[in-house]
Amino acid sequence: MDGSMPDSKPRAEANEPAQRARHAIPSSAAEFLVAEDDISKTAVWTLDPTANFVVVHLAGRMSRFESIVEDGSVAIGPPAPGEAWIVPAGCRYSAEARGTLVRYAEFRLSPDFLDTLSGEVIELRPRLALRDEFIYRAALRLADLETGANDVNLALAEEVTFALGRYVVANHRVDGPTRSAAAQGPGLDQNGQRRVQEFIGDNISRSIRLDDLCGLLGMTKHRLLEAFRAAFGISPAQYIINRRLGLARHLLASTPRDITDIALATGFSSHSHLSSTFRRATGVTPSAFREGCRR
Repeated sequence: MDGSMPDSKPRAEANEPAQRARHAIPSSAAEFLVAEDDISKTAVWTLDPTANFVVVHLAGRMSRFESIVEDGSVAIGPPAPGEAWIVPAGCRYSAEARGTLVRYAEFRLSPDFLDTLSGEVIELRPRLALRDEFIYRAALRLADLETGANDVNLALAEEVTFALGRYVVANHRVDGPTRSAAAQGPGLDQNGQRRVQEFIGDNISRSIRLDDLCGLLGMTKHRLLEAFRAAFGISPAQYIINRRLGLARHLLASTPRDITDIALATGFSSHSHLSSTFRRATGVTPSAFREGCRR
């Protein structure tokens, strides 16, 4: 990196990770890199950025991980490949992790860059452990480019980064994905989002139906689905699955509890239900994940 955003770089305080930038866009507006960190010793990453950060976990296992952002949102449990963190400019963030060699992609999008794309001043919403296929595919596309700042790679990198900028402006801004969607009816304000998060967290081991969320928020199912996706970027069902899998990963990595017990405690109907869902999301079984955390 050329150091154009020196005060926006993450810092690992407990160790000095070996960080290797593989791709960079030579602009103060938008940058991209792929890095690898050795976190065999506990690492503490902190951000207090002047740019908007989008970080995507690509590979590597963690036995321990906890992240927190300034608004109080917390993500606990090892991330799965493809999960993303959005840290808006000016929003303090910290994370503590331990594991093996991890690989991640990092986009840095300046506020001016996003304001220019949107035609107005916008603010992004913090996101932790977000499963967003578009962001994941954008990171993989850039990570797969050959090393070297040739004109083709730079043109492709800029195209992908501009597409990502337009996407996060449309889907992860504070006031919802688009004005037209917001105009269709009342959305989920911060209080509504907190109520949903608390309700799902308190009932994670039980069956959670759309009717439960509709009753909680006083919405029809149609409006709930629109408002929920506008607020969280995914459907209610996927959000609940992500929460359950996050808790399952945490329990697998940090406790000796039986996998069937963990399945029931996290809202899955059986050992096999957890195993099949877990494998689809992470590529490994719960048993294999646990073994990896012990190495």
